[in-house]
Amino acid sequence: MDEADDSDKTHVTIFFVLTIAWTWLLWGIPALESNGLISISISSDLFTALGGLSPILVALPMTYVTKGREGVVRLLKRGADFRFEKKWWIPLLFLVPAVFLISYFIVGMLQTVPPLDFERFLQRFPMQFFYFFFGVAVAEEFGWRGFALDRLQTTFRNKKHTAVISSVVLGLMWGFWHLPFFFTTGTSQAGWSFWLFLWLTVMVSILFTWLYNNTNRSVLSALVFHTTLNLCINFIPIFLIHFYYPTLTTDLAFLVVNILVTVIVMTILAYSGTERLVRNHKELGSISLSTG
Repeated sequence: MDEADDSDKTHVTIFFVLTIAWTWLLWGIPALESNGLISISISSDLFTALGGLSPILVALPMTYVTKGREGVVRLLKRGADFRFEKKWWIPLLFLVPAVFLISYFIVGMLQTVPPLDFERFLQRFPMQFFYFFFGVAVAEEFGWRGFALDRLQTTFRNKKHTAVISSVVLGLMWGFWHLPFFFTTGTSQAGWSFWLFLWLTVMVSILFTWLYNNTNRSVLSALVFHTTLNLCINFIPIFLIHFYYPTLTTDLAFLVVNILVTVIVMTILAYSGTERLVRNHKELGSISLSTG
């Protein structure tokens, strides 16, 4: 590992520590309150919102310190970079909905599922899209993919499976980042199995890397994919079964989704390789792992 690799390893480690510590501290307050361990006069929604901003609010100052003002500008510009092959809009927009709809009908054959509410979808889609894009994806993806993924791939670039190793590490960090929600009464995650969720975040992290590397490190692609994922969780409610039917769990839904996603990931790895997740090796030269 050369000096640059060692520097990136240090920076991404600091990013993970600060991001997770910030979020756990703030999200831990609603978790404690919801279990009756503390009492606060401020709305817990404030702590939830501030905790969710940690990836971008850690990534931007760290980018400024390590790359200067120009590095920050380059990072932010990648959030609007749509200069990639148009074919990648197909998986960005339709892969997750396809997985969730197929899973919905499979799970529906095995247990009761909430109905698909098309009227609710039409009424709430604009507001939900705005929230999940600007309030969730923007807050997270400039950190997870825009900052951390580049540095992980540089750190592991001498490994045989660079992109996969980087994705697994990032997926684990991303999954554990959500941990306080699993102890907060009333959240969706409070009714989920953390380990099934963690399996999914690792697999989805590989999909993110596949899309990110094939769209020339466009953070916009990560923003769109993340938004699509959250919209599907909200409008195709197999992960919300416990809210509709308290006697049921989401374990079956997670198992079905996880198996489908894992099959897709294994197919991509077989087709694109594990080093860069890029099939057309002529494109490798244009996909810089520069962390600028």
